[in-house]
Amino acid sequence: MPNLFGMVYSRFESILLVLFRGTLTQSSQSTKTRLGELPPEACPCHVGLAHRNRTGCLRDGENNCTMARKRILIIDDEADIREIAQMSLEAVPDWEISTALSGKEGLEKARQEQPDAVLLDVMMPEMDGPATLLKFQENVEVSHIPVVMLTAKVQTSDRRRFLALGVKGVLPKPFDPISLPAELAQILGWEA
Repeated sequence: MPNLFGMVYSRFESILLVLFRGTLTQSSQSTKTRLGELPPEACPCHVGLAHRNRTGCLRDGENNCTMARKRILIIDDEADIREIAQMSLEAVPDWEISTALSGKEGLEKARQEQPDAVLLDVMMPEMDGPATLLKFQENVEVSHIPVVMLTAKVQTSDRRRFLALGVKGVLPKPFDPISLPAELAQILGWEA
C-alpha cells in the first residue's frame, strides 16, 4: 500500500512550489533552509499533473507556459457556492476559473472570455439557469461552449429534463468540493 502521508505531502509541496513560483524555503531567525525547488527548465504551472517536472514545456516569447489551459465560468447567484466551487476547481493547476453572479453577467463574461465550459446554477433570480442556457444557445459567439448544470433538483425526471435542454451534464447541489473537479472533468471528457 502506498504511503498516504507521503503522497499527500508531495502534492501539498507541489502546490506550494507553484504558489511560490518554483522555490520553497523555510526560515527562522537563525537558519534558512531550502525545502524544495523546481528545476529552472521545469514548468511550475504543471507540477502535480502528468506533466510533472517535464522539461520542454512550450513557452511563448515572455517565457510563459503555453500549454492549453481550461477556462471555466461559474454562474451562480449564491456567493458561498461560487467561492467554494471556484476554490475547488482552482485546485487543478491547468484550470482558470472566473465567476458571474447572474445569467446576464455570465452571458457577457462568456462572450468576452470564451471559456471552455460553463458551470451554471439552475435557480437564479431574474434569468434562471434554463433561460440563461437558452440565451447561450441562441448566441453564435457562445453556443459552442458546453454547459453543465448545477442544481439541487436531482430527481431522475429533473436530470432528464435538463439533459433534454442540451446541457453536457448535471451536477448535484450541494456538491463535494473535493470531488467536484473530477466529476466536472468526467462530464466534459477532460483530465483533472
